[in-house]
Amino acid sequence: MKICRLLALVICFLPSWVAAQNRAALDFQFGAHQSGLIVKNPILQGEYIENLGYSAGLHFNYRIGDKTWLRSGVRYSVLGYKTPKKVLRWGTDFDPITGLPREDSIQILSQFIHNHRYFEIPILGHFNFTASKLAVYTEFGFSSNFYLNTENVYKKGSAVENRSIQKDPIANPLHFAVLGALGINYQLGNQNSLFFQTNIRRDISPGNDGKRSSSYLYSYGLDLGTRFLLN
Repeated sequence: MKICRLLALVICFLPSWVAAQNRAALDFQFGAHQSGLIVKNPILQGEYIENLGYSAGLHFNYRIGDKTWLRSGVRYSVLGYKTPKKVLRWGTDFDPITGLPREDSIQILSQFIHNHRYFEIPILGHFNFTASKLAVYTEFGFSSNFYLNTENVYKKGSAVENRSIQKDPIANPLHFAVLGALGINYQLGNQNSLFFQTNIRRDISPGNDGKRSSSYLYSYGLDLGTRFLLN
C-alpha cells in the first residue's frame, strides 16, 4: 500500500520535475571594484576619492525563457572611499609664541579611509544574447542593502596608525541601489559554467540619514564566478 502511494506521488510530480530540468542554477561570485562617494554638498565635493573594495555572493537562478533568467541571492559587499593624502598639522607642530609651524616639524602625509560593509539582496534580470557554448549576456536590476558596520583607517605616511570597526551613527540601516553588468559565460560541461563580467552599481537612496548632507555610494569593477545547473 505504501509502495502504491509512493508510486502515485512520483507519477503526479514527474511532469513538473521533468519540466524543471535545467531551469534552476546556483552560482558563486567574487569581485573587486573601485568605489566612491557622491556627496550632495558643494562644500564637501572633492574631499573624497575612490577606494578599492570587494564583494562575494551566492545566487539562485531561475530560467523564465530560452535566453532569460531571474537571479537573486545574498552578497557581502565592502564599499568605501578615502581622503586625498594631505599634510595634517598638530598642535605640537606650531611655535606657541609666533603661532607659525616649527622649522623642525616633519611634514608627513596623512589619509583617512572609510570602508562600509553591507549585506545585500539583489534581484536581477539576466539575458543571454547568444545560446552557444560561449555566451554574451547582460544583467540589470536593483539591490536592498542592509548596513553592517564601518572600518575606519588612519594612515600616517605609509603606515597604519589606527584601525577601528564601529557603527556609523548617521548610516541608514537600509537603502537601495541599481545594478548592471555585461559579461561572458563559458559552458564547461552539461551542468557547470564559468562567467566573467564587468559591473556597475549606484545608490538610488542615500546611504546616510541626510541631516547634514545626503551621500550616495557607487562602484564599478570585475566579477568572476561559477554556475551549476540543478537537476
